[in-house]
Amino acid sequence: MKNKIIRKEIIRTKIKEIKESIELVAENLPSSFDKFSHFGLIKDGIYKRIEFCVENVFDICAIINTDMDLGIPGDDEGIVDNLV
Repeated sequence: MKNKIIRKEIIRTKIKEIKESIELVAENLPSSFDKFSHFGLIKDGIYKRIEFCVENVFDICAIINTDMDLGIPGDDEGIVDNLV
């Protein structure tokens, strides 16, 4: 039971990190793609934040997959397939 509580906290932390990253991206996203394409390092940072969010979503899915004993997936797509 204690492990499940800890894992819930891990999921909550990952959701918080996702929310913070999305807010940061939204605050720094320019009004047009043309402006975005000229952002240089800022553009790279935005891409990294989005990548971080996607990785956190897959981490959350993996935790749920494991906790629900849905099988051992071979990759991220397998995790999603198990959850579906």
